Amino acid sequence: MVNNIDSAQRNNKGLKNLAINIYRSTDAANAKSTQLPVYFSETISNKYHSILPAIENENILAKKTLGLHTDDLLRKMDKFNFNFNVYDNWLIIFSQTYASPLSNTAFDYYNFYFSDSSMLNGKKQYRIHFAPRQQFERAFTGSLWINDSSYSISKIDMHLSKSANLNFIHDIHYTQEYAASFDSATKQSVYMPSNYSAVVDFETGAALIGIPVKTNKKAVRLIANNTVVIDHIQMGINNDSVISKMNREATLGLEKDDTYWLQNRSDSLSGHEKNIYRMADSLQKNSTYRNETRLIAALGLGYWDVKNKFRFGPLTSIISSSVAEGMRSRVGFWTLPGISKNINVNGYLAYGTKDKQLKSHLAVQFLWNPVRWSKTSITGTIDYNYPIEKDDESDDDNILTSLVRKKVPSTNIFMRSVSLKHEQYISKNITAKLSLEYKELLPVFHFTYHPIDKVTDRPIDSINSSRLPVAEGAIGFRFAKNQRTKLFNYNRVMLDNYNPVVTLNFIYGIEAGNAQFAYEKINAGLEQRLRLPPKAIFYYKLNVGKTFGTAPYLLLDVPGGNESHMDSRYLFNTMLPYEYASDQFAGLHTRLYTGGMLFDKIPFLNKMGLRERFSFNAFLGSMTNANKTYNNNAQFSITGNKPFMETGVGIENIFHLISLDYFWRLTPGQLNAGKGGLFVGLKVAF
Repeated sequence: MVNNIDSAQRNNKGLKNLAINIYRSTDAANAKSTQLPVYFSETISNKYHSILPAIENENILAKKTLGLHTDDLLRKMDKFNFNFNVYDNWLIIFSQTYASPLSNTAFDYYNFYFSDSSMLNGKKQYRIHFAPRQQFERAFTGSLWINDSSYSISKIDMHLSKSANLNFIHDIHYTQEYAASFDSATKQSVYMPSNYSAVVDFETGAALIGIPVKTNKKAVRLIANNTVVIDHIQMGINNDSVISKMNREATLGLEKDDTYWLQNRSDSLSGHEKNIYRMADSLQKNSTYRNETRLIAALGLGYWDVKNKFRFGPLTSIISSSVAEGMRSRVGFWTLPGISKNINVNGYLAYGTKDKQLKSHLAVQFLWNPVRWSKTSITGTIDYNYPIEKDDESDDDNILTSLVRKKVPSTNIFMRSVSLKHEQYISKNITAKLSLEYKELLPVFHFTYHPIDKVTDRPIDSINSSRLPVAEGAIGFRFAKNQRTKLFNYNRVMLDNYNPVVTLNFIYGIEAGNAQFAYEKINAGLEQRLRLPPKAIFYYKLNVGKTFGTAPYLLLDVPGGNESHMDSRYLFNTMLPYEYASDQFAGLHTRLYTGGMLFDKIPFLNKMGLRERFSFNAFLGSMTNANKTYNNNAQFSITGNKPFMETGVGIENIFHLISLDYFWRLTPGQLNAGKGGLFVGLKVAF
């Protein structure tokens, strides 16, 4: 909700005053309210925990929002629904870790003080106050209540440390209460969580972008209030029946009618919460509100939605530029669930002022099951190789990348392709992807190869061709424990996961149509964001692979070089695209995020929220004599026994948005590759 709204503004014009006046009119008790609810969601879920077999699972049974245009933008408020196990050593808030007052090393981070004692349900309990030992610890201040007979925690109430280096947030007030539950296995009562509450108070004004200013308690500010009520706790019951029920629930849809909600809410809606739904109903009927919130949602998400039927965007790619195309414009669209929940049609048109070519993309996706993920898609594309498959990085044809492009010749490839893909849920931790693709590659840089004589099955040395037809079949597997996802544009977006992610991919080159090259490729990868409490995160990505067969170097293993000064943790930033090639390789990307371990000791830098990070990347590749001979006229390098290496040091979280890294190339390369440079990044993170 938005707090501290001046009641004197109720007769003014504008979106804020329209919404607050409608909310005040829902009930006499709200007539002078200075609070405006802007987002409200409810979720009903079942959680399962078992040691043997190892189970840690949550099935979301139902979810409900207000149905406003701003819901998609404000849906990120769901991430503020914290619920901790205070007995853990480290409590996780976004990507950061905070020492628990009940951790094994709590006395290293906290001072404890006896406060008082009281009686609760006929049992004596002690109230203990705790506070961080040092000013810049990632810790909490608060109190906990301990039962004197079992020494169990009955309640904890705490606030985030005032010096916590957490973006956009002024304070977090967290409470957790416990109640006795009967364990049928031990025939004893044990204390289990009964409810959680987290109130997140956001910064205002210049503090939102990391500029340290004095807190204005009267300023209009955003507050997220999340409550979790736990009931129907069952312990010591038969595992087989539980697992069967858990698996059945995982296939259910999330949309439920009002009758379901009335029957299954753990706690009935308060009068305040009922008024929020009344306000939403009134706002949905107001054309001014619908139009203005549609604009706000478009600016926040980068897409323009029309009545849950069509989506246009992304807005960041409407205008861009490149060496090959000059000024480029792209307009894309997606159909939305208002037309069909299972079938999606998407595509785009693009045009460049320099090459004067019309590019296009059209895809049809069928979503068989959004819970146990199953999707089939057919895609046709005529365009350069701009789109990427990383959820946390933008396609290369966006305005920001265009502005910081390196002064090097273009390394784009013009492609005509048609593909059939299927993505399939195998288990909670494993997914698979199968694909068939036919494409023609036409690089804008110098590239030729010798086509194969169909009679002799040998290269025709007297002919050089630059258009390369390719046919491939592929199957890939991805393993990630407890991977959380969200659905966006009918795609499964992977959310942050701090467990190891293992990938295994097989690619088979097929001689079909004009495609002349048969080869096999196998690639394996291991990737993880590893928490190093109390502040650091270490990211690493290791890839190894081998290609069997002889083919043009574009079809072998080509490490990803960076054509711009936009930082990427997935590319080699000081390497040029297609600078190296191999048919057997090992690649390593690493980055250490210190979380302000050094800067936090400097008060001004701590208040600015600046954080240090360090990077090191390496690539080692080799090539068989057959592929060296076939590609002897190609312009690429092979690392051999001297790997490509680069290292970088950077500052992130500048104004809570910008990162700057300087990378040094440790390995000599092509003349236009350079020895290093400054790379910029943009990312909103807490």
